[in-house]
Amino acid sequence: MLAPLERRGVQPLLDEHFPTPGNWGGLRLGWVTVRWVTPILSEADQRLNQVEPWAEQRLHTLRGSTGPRVDPLELSDDRLAAVREAVRQDEPWPALDGAFTPPRLRVYALPSERVRVDTTTARGYGRVTEDGLFQLGHRQDHRPGLPQVKGLRSVLDPLGWPVATDVVPGQRADDPL
Repeated sequence: MLAPLERRGVQPLLDEHFPTPGNWGGLRLGWVTVRWVTPILSEADQRLNQVEPWAEQRLHTLRGSTGPRVDPLELSDDRLAAVREAVRQDEPWPALDGAFTPPRLRVYALPSERVRVDTTTARGYGRVTEDGLFQLGHRQDHRPGLPQVKGLRSVLDPLGWPVATDVVPGQRADDPL
């Protein structure tokens, strides 16, 4: 459980946005927080007074895991209470969230000379209703008694990147789509 948190860089981000108290020795706030998450997730128990005994029972594993060497006292309920108070502050969270989840929107200049459009049908055994998507229509598999729905997809050629998708009732012809 610690490795994914380390790969995502949770510990340095916590240390950057939530400073470790000045009189604090040993593990920094980010490492204590990351190590505290492990018993919460593995034991489904968020009680502070259960973490130190949990760490004592798993000392070999914790010391062999990622990050600096851990001592069970660094996961004492007093230290965890200090972490809880530090991360309870509202002000650092927007900056931490912005640093942890970078923007996901990307814009590309893609070739758009050609767009390919294709339709497909899916059949079902449901009841046909007047305003429903599943309707009786011409079928390629010559089973006119089964209602169908049509899907249309357009993609940029040659990349195959989707441009648009539409789902229409099954009685419609492909050409107007």
